[in-house]
Amino acid sequence: MNPKNSKIDETRKFYDLKNEIFAELGSLENSIYEQNSKLDDLDRKIEKLYTVALELKNDYFVLRIQTIRNLYRKLRTRKGYRQVEFDRLFRLCQKLQESNSVDFFNEAIQKRIQKISANYHAQKLNQKPSLEDLRENKYLVYTFQKMYFLVKSLPKRILHNVPYSRKRIRLLEETLDLFPFVPFENTPQGVSKVMILRHGIDFKPLRFDAIQSEIELFPEEIQKKAKVLSGIGGGIKKFYKWKGNNCYFIEFPEVV
Repeated sequence: MNPKNSKIDETRKFYDLKNEIFAELGSLENSIYEQNSKLDDLDRKIEKLYTVALELKNDYFVLRIQTIRNLYRKLRTRKGYRQVEFDRLFRLCQKLQESNSVDFFNEAIQKRIQKISANYHAQKLNQKPSLEDLRENKYLVYTFQKMYFLVKSLPKRILHNVPYSRKRIRLLEETLDLFPFVPFENTPQGVSKVMILRHGIDFKPLRFDAIQSEIELFPEEIQKKAKVLSGIGGGIKKFYKWKGNNCYFIEFPEVV
């Protein structure tokens, strides 16, 4: 083949591919724009539904729509769009049956709704603090390879003898990165324990050697004494002095 013709063919192929990429980028941009508009529109409708429920002064509806509202916000923040999250939203919407509406004067249904509302208010007034409430300001101090870390004391599961070479774990059809992704010290044959913390619908797996203590830290104290830093990675933005050691905060995204 003539070298000149070969070069012309390759040049044509280059520009054809460039034009295809340009066209597909335009299509993708339009698709993302349309999807964002749909997400915003759905957000407005959920807010409107919540406002109507408040105007009806019906706790049965308010509680359910609050849950829908929070789950939807969480879904948008995560941008994960997992099937399990959509299933939960569908189930909650299905529970808002038209036959339960206060606009339909079905006495039996209205009594049922009123009873649920009354029980809810009574529980809020009389209930003892839940375990979650009691642990609100509790933090775990733990170590990994001679470094100290602080993380909220949350429901957890412990795995033993996890190799340093392992970087991810599979949980509930989701692949999660271990923290740290690569151990600080270059010991590829080593093993550690891993604690998987649950925060709402989020999970975070953390390598650790030992849990040193559980301490109580209030937001005001953290704001006053924690030092801000940058460049560490893994969601670490600040550290706190504990018994002379720098304890690095491991944080979860805020649950709304």
